[in-house]
Amino acid sequence: MTNSLEHDILDRYKSKTLLSLLVPRLGEAEAYGQADVIAAVVRLHNAGSLDFLSVPSSIGGDDADHYEMIQFQQFFGQVLPGLVANTKNVMDAVGSLMAIGGRAIEPHLIWFSSSKSLILIVLQYG
Repeated sequence: MTNSLEHDILDRYKSKTLLSLLVPRLGEAEAYGQADVIAAVVRLHNAGSLDFLSVPSSIGGDDADHYEMIQFQQFFGQVLPGLVANTKNVMDAVGSLMAIGGRAIEPHLIWFSSSKSLILIVLQYG
């Protein structure tokens, strides 16, 4: 059984409006606490209810401004270590972030642990 936060995440995921929940627009109040959202996304992804790694590919250039892309990149980096995912899917998601980020995103480090290997992904934009 999902709680209201998980229900909201799943509804927005299906309607491709998840970014607005994960990264509130500048000046808007957060609907949920960031730690709760991160934990819920990880739970839902690992349970197979949503594919968080597909979210970057669903963000169009018009959907996010500079601030939102930086915030989403940070959110992505906080969620990624908790996800059960294969390396190819992670790299595809990082590629999508790079494709939409352009010069709007600051370089950022993401640690990803897969099985017994540790991968350091350095996102270099622009």
